[in-house]
Amino acid sequence: MQFWWLIPIVLLACAVEGFAVYLLRYKNTLSLILVTVIAAFVMGYKTFEFAGYRIQGVAEYPIEFSHISYFVFGTIVLLGLRRLYGLAGYCATLTGLGNVIALCASPDSMISGFRSGGYFALSIILHNLMLFGGVLLLCNSVKFRIKDIWTAFLAIALICGFAQLVNAGLIYSDIDYKDSIVILKIMDGRIFEYIVPPEKLTVAGKVIGCIVLLLAVCGSVVLYYWGNNKIYARKEKLAEQKCIDISCKKIGIIPLVVCIAGKIGERKKALKDAQDCTSQSSGQDVSDESVKEKDGLNNTDE
Repeated sequence: MQFWWLIPIVLLACAVEGFAVYLLRYKNTLSLILVTVIAAFVMGYKTFEFAGYRIQGVAEYPIEFSHISYFVFGTIVLLGLRRLYGLAGYCATLTGLGNVIALCASPDSMISGFRSGGYFALSIILHNLMLFGGVLLLCNSVKFRIKDIWTAFLAIALICGFAQLVNAGLIYSDIDYKDSIVILKIMDGRIFEYIVPPEKLTVAGKVIGCIVLLLAVCGSVVLYYWGNNKIYARKEKLAEQKCIDISCKKIGIIPLVVCIAGKIGERKKALKDAQDCTSQSSGQDVSDESVKEKDGLNNTDE
């Protein structure tokens, strides 16, 4: 194992991220600001990366689960869709954690898939940022609604369905690297060839392995949402004992638009109220003048 030294570096980075999450445990708004910055960076980078491929005429597309997760995570967080924070956090956490596990299991095969060490280093940074953002959403943002868990299952199903459409050539028909797409390897069982020699891997073994993976993924989704609720139940209890405010302000494009619209509405209402007061005051003045004129006429007649 030539690049074994990458393992302690990545694990140290994970430990630092975990310590940072702990330090921010009662600072939910600051944590969400950090998540928003991370989301903007990773989504912006991936957008420019794949746009660059299209400009250059290179057939590179966002097909892998991790590629799509960058955009799911970035879109949900930047828009401020709180009900989907569980989905965004799960995608980010699974992307980052999956990369860490794969690198620790086989760093040599991981680095061999990159054009240069610089691209590999950037990949590690991006995946660790995703892991950091996902854990921040899990522990330091808002309490997820368990009944919204279906969005995570639906997203996973759509990503898998999208990959199969690519495999069938119905989407991105010009790609020539279908055999190396990881999500397709997982879905057809070829991923287990990294563990078991291909000649010893039977169809039954692949089927059983895929079922186990499916159950593991479903279990991880449930665990992510359940863990968030357990964490927040404990945080709320401790915050109440210590008289700490752990509320999280709304951050994102949609909350900003709603806030601006509300301010505009308040300003219009204030102007309308001022105009109504002015009109009423003018009417009162006219009425007073009329009374005075009538009194003057009555005095003259007398």
